[in-house]
Amino acid sequence: MNKVGAWSRAELLRLALLCLFAAGLWGVYLKFSFVGFMADPIWYLEPARNFARGWGLVSRLMLPAQVAGFPEGFHPPVGYLHHGPVAPLLIGLGYKIFGFKDCVPLAITFSLTLLTGLILYRLARDVSGEACALLSAIFFWSSYLIMEGNYGSLTDAPFILFITAAFLFLWKSGGARSPLSWLSAAGFTLGLASCTRLAGQTYWPSFILAVLWLHRDFRALSAFLGALIIPLIPLSLYNHQAAGVYFYSPGFYILNWSPSFPGFRSSTSYMNITTLQALLSYPMDFAQKIVTGPAYAVNRFLESAHAPYFTALVFLGLLADYGTHRAAEKFRKLALMIIVPVFAFNAVISYGAVHYLNPLWPIFSVVGALFLEKFIRDNSKVLRPWAALGVPICALLFLSPAALQIKDLWKTRAQRQALYEDEGEMGKFAAESTGEREVIYTDANRAVCWRADRAAVALPATKEDAEKTFRHLPPDAILLTSLRIHSDDYDQSWREAFKTKTPVMGFAPCAEFSSGAIQAVLFRRPDNCKNRRIDAKLKASLRS
Repeated sequence: MNKVGAWSRAELLRLALLCLFAAGLWGVYLKFSFVGFMADPIWYLEPARNFARGWGLVSRLMLPAQVAGFPEGFHPPVGYLHHGPVAPLLIGLGYKIFGFKDCVPLAITFSLTLLTGLILYRLARDVSGEACALLSAIFFWSSYLIMEGNYGSLTDAPFILFITAAFLFLWKSGGARSPLSWLSAAGFTLGLASCTRLAGQTYWPSFILAVLWLHRDFRALSAFLGALIIPLIPLSLYNHQAAGVYFYSPGFYILNWSPSFPGFRSSTSYMNITTLQALLSYPMDFAQKIVTGPAYAVNRFLESAHAPYFTALVFLGLLADYGTHRAAEKFRKLALMIIVPVFAFNAVISYGAVHYLNPLWPIFSVVGALFLEKFIRDNSKVLRPWAALGVPICALLFLSPAALQIKDLWKTRAQRQALYEDEGEMGKFAAESTGEREVIYTDANRAVCWRADRAAVALPATKEDAEKTFRHLPPDAILLTSLRIHSDDYDQSWREAFKTKTPVMGFAPCAEFSSGAIQAVLFRRPDNCKNRRIDAKLKASLRS
């Protein structure tokens, strides 16, 4: 084992082969899963596209909660506030250099994941040598959870990179004669993570606790916190320019993901513990999430990880006693200090948004590798006759769950491809039926904004909420679609207007779209319909 010192050529060759294996696995995953960007990634792609156009980091994709934060009569685009600006900036720079191609965001996220794996390799190598490092990298790069995040949540890759780098620097500080530089690096990278995702600040208490445990010195804590603040200063200036608030993380003053803004009927699936809004508006729901949140989050995380054998390995690794292997025992305790508070905090705040916990996966990977290494070492006499079966068995246990998920993606690929193409046709329909500067309220705001290249606001939950929202930003058109109008986020009046194609809130049905997977009805003011495409079947309802 080449635990410390220079890396041998053989070790570098093994690491290079592992990188090639990971790239091949990711290629297979994308071949089976990727049909085009839909749903959540559009929150980050829209501002990235606008940045590449030279408009600045702005977005025309909005929620009613955001609309309420602007004065009456404003017009999109507005400053991007959905999450931190790091990921859209990286993708926007990629668009500027290589053009508006779907491969650009994917190349960025998977490249960052490759870099994260190399950082993880270095961390695990410092803890227990090359074997542990190789196992950790395999566990991380082959994780279906990580591959899915690179495609479905484009902020995950830089977020995980910065958290992993911060943990590496924190670990390095524990054995350094002059730890302040390592702690400063840890604080700075953790600050960058907080500039990437809202959930970055949920890692602060864990890291502060770990710094105090490692060093028991407030000078060390001061160095860490001082560096942590540095990336947040420009973020605060950005937030003030975009929304008029000096705050270290964007969006905290918004009840995120709500179908209507605070004070109206709002979704209670996601609650922000940093404000009193959830507690005052929904005290029983809030109390329920405090009590049941951690258990629910653990269950959701295990379900979404799609790695039952690996998660069992991690639980055993966190409970194991590594005895004389002091570095492994120290790492186990440090990992628990990071994992437990982060898990508890996210369970209460996010309640089911388990991808906020994805940055823990590199730490899980090292813990799992340490336990597997310990298990093999402690049972070497029993396992030696079966050594030839070791690699196939490990591949079966730890790679087959991801393979099964990829197989299921292949089965549904044709259906997802058809939906993606239908969304494109609906986007063309919306673009032809509206002007470039017009604002569309729709239940399919992400698809309309991305595919039609129009300002799109999520439809408020009720018509009462809509009246209040429309005062801040009046719609030029309302587009009701079969994609989400039947969900519980919208009341019956919207569904009736869609089903019967009757006027709603002063807007008359003006044009209709139908494809294999999507039906949509466009509503406009009656005096504006005459200049737009009007389906013959709808003329009677217009006259009425």
